[in-house]
Amino acid sequence: MKSNRLRIRLFLILMPVICAVGILVSIWFHHELSYSDMSAAQEQSRDHALRAVNVVDSHVRALSKVTQILAGEDAIKTLLSNSTIDRSIKAQNTILKMFESLSEVNSSYKELYLLNDAGKIITMHTEDPFQPFSKESDWIRRNVVETGKYGTHVLETINGWRIIHATKIENGILIITRDTRFLNAEMTPVSNAKQITAILTTDGSDFIFNGSQEARVLYSASLNSHEYGFAEVNGQMWVTSVEKTDNYTIFSATDVQEKTANLENLKNKALLIGFVTAAVVSFFVYHLLNLLIFRRLKLISNVANKITRGEHDITLDTERNDEIGEVFTAMTCMNDSIQEKNREVRKLAFFDSLTGLNNKQCFIKKLQGYKFPERELYLSVFVINLKNFKQVNDTHGYDGGNELLREIASNLKNAVQHLRHQWNLDRYVVARGSADEFLVMINLPKGERPARIFSEKIRSAIASGVFLDGSEVSATSFIGWSQIDSKSKKPFRVYEEAEMALHDAKNKGDDLVRFDQLMVERIKDNKKLSDDISRAIEFDEFHLVFQPKVSTKDKTSTEFEALIRWNDDERGDVSPGVFIPFSEETGLIKGIDYWVMHRITRLVADLEKRGWRDFKLSFNVSADRLMDDAFIVELSREIQALNIKPEHLKIEITEHSLMHDIEGSIQAIKYLGSLGISVALDDFGTGHSSLEYLMRLPVNELKIDRCFVKDVDANVATRTLLRHIVAIGNSMGLNTVAEGVETDAELEVINRIGCDMVQGYFMYRPMPYEEMIDKFSSDNIRKNVA
Repeated sequence: MKSNRLRIRLFLILMPVICAVGILVSIWFHHELSYSDMSAAQEQSRDHALRAVNVVDSHVRALSKVTQILAGEDAIKTLLSNSTIDRSIKAQNTILKMFESLSEVNSSYKELYLLNDAGKIITMHTEDPFQPFSKESDWIRRNVVETGKYGTHVLETINGWRIIHATKIENGILIITRDTRFLNAEMTPVSNAKQITAILTTDGSDFIFNGSQEARVLYSASLNSHEYGFAEVNGQMWVTSVEKTDNYTIFSATDVQEKTANLENLKNKALLIGFVTAAVVSFFVYHLLNLLIFRRLKLISNVANKITRGEHDITLDTERNDEIGEVFTAMTCMNDSIQEKNREVRKLAFFDSLTGLNNKQCFIKKLQGYKFPERELYLSVFVINLKNFKQVNDTHGYDGGNELLREIASNLKNAVQHLRHQWNLDRYVVARGSADEFLVMINLPKGERPARIFSEKIRSAIASGVFLDGSEVSATSFIGWSQIDSKSKKPFRVYEEAEMALHDAKNKGDDLVRFDQLMVERIKDNKKLSDDISRAIEFDEFHLVFQPKVSTKDKTSTEFEALIRWNDDERGDVSPGVFIPFSEETGLIKGIDYWVMHRITRLVADLEKRGWRDFKLSFNVSADRLMDDAFIVELSREIQALNIKPEHLKIEITEHSLMHDIEGSIQAIKYLGSLGISVALDDFGTGHSSLEYLMRLPVNELKIDRCFVKDVDANVATRTLLRHIVAIGNSMGLNTVAEGVETDAELEVINRIGCDMVQGYFMYRPMPYEEMIDKFSSDNIRKNVA
């Protein structure tokens, strides 16, 4: 069905389009035929009107001609002169005979009048001149004499409309009239259709001839019709024509109702023929397309489906001299290209481009497809991590690091191959797991001794030196491993166990660690500890205690270090030495840093409300927070929101944490200083900073580590070092604090050396916030009053 979708869609498109074209052609044909027939009907109606015009004009010309002839006769002159009665009667008879002989129509539709200068009728054609004239004759006489109308015009009389032709002659007036009823005999239809002809006055206000009700209705309808030349009366269609002359208007109408009905029938037949023709053409076009296109597309589709299924060993007829041959040629090239790309993709997907070893994905795939051997060999997985690879990258650059990795990969593969042949092992896989991690899967004899021998060979291969920049560089490694001695475990589980063993080796600093179940328990414990710390952050289970720093000058305390504590429902009091390093390792320290910062800023706000002045609350943050712009922005926002003084805050950061990014640390400390926040360098002397870095760090305080304070009263070397550290701090304008003072003897020596402040259990143990307020309010509020 899918293969016919294009055919069906094309047919569904072609059929309506071709049908629409056929119908439009039929409509056009019907329109043209209708227009032609109606035009013919209009032409016939106009011809009929023109015929009427010609008939009327011919009679007008005849009247004019007769008038001209009679006006020149002597008999007319005799009648108009004062002749004898005999001569007048003789002249009258002569004129009447001549009038009848000149007339071309029935005498009942013509009349002749001869008037003298006074406008009196002397003689006429149909009445006795010696008797009183009729009202109609008198009306005609008066119309000419009183209005002075000469020439040809139309006049409505008692008996109907007449055409009047009046001529002024010597001593009188000659008038000849013609009744318009004569037109009935001469207005013959020009077609078999019903026709109506009427003559109206020049302005069309009244009918001269054929003023029937039907003619009047048709004329009115033609004037009001929206379509010129047509009029519809009582559902019947007429074609109309109007011709105007100087003396009258002729209106003609032809009945076209039968013709309209015939055209409507013709229209229906044309539409039917157009639809049938379109359907036949659509069917023919569809089959033509099927023959020329769809069969060839089906052939191409079959070939493409084979390539899609991976059947690349296809043979196509590329010798064809048509479009299909061109397509087959292109598809052959495409098939070859796909095969080449597939080979490249497989290589990229399963091999490491730098070392040429299998990559981690390939290693895991082979591990998942592992089949246990029949003889007593056990699946063993080794995960190897280089110890000093970062230092090689930092010293020799990435090119040097890559060269070392290639050399290690080659040595490792050669060592495994050598052991395989030496021990008659049946299978192995060597892979690169990540930047400085390698993976080995091999079947070994059962027990730890073969694995340790194998591991030592691996370590020796890795430790083989390579010359970089003229110096020999070697690498050492951590190795974690695990082994399956039954089919109860899935092969991939062995890799996971080896990963856990490697992690344990790195934590312990051991070169080789085998997985054991205690690691699983430790992982579970770590997972639970991680969950509990997250819960403690979310539900505010931590609390702060404060240890005062005592001035060696006046023994007062205005600075207090905040220390975090955690009392867990299950574990009880958890040492910061346990959960802080764990949080730093797992990334949970970020939440703790934010929690401490928010709590400290609120306590500062509380102390300011209590009237404390010139005090400082210090708190520890990790180096990551110092470089975290979001943390600094949040701290600044808190200061503004709580409207506290930033000089009441001090941040303590350990010396060794700053060394990861000394330049970034310098910029961060400078920014904190611009906000008014002090920074103390904690545990000074335990890190690796040089005096150069110390001079560049814009810190405000040195907190000297406990190792330089312990037994300072008895150990001369310790005392000497402490004296120099304090001197360096004083020379740089830094406040110095001795941490971990626990005896009176230590305190006495520190006072003599000149350290600014001391901190330790000998003076004060860490205490709750409320106790700190009770004990030291006097020191801080007294300073405020002073």
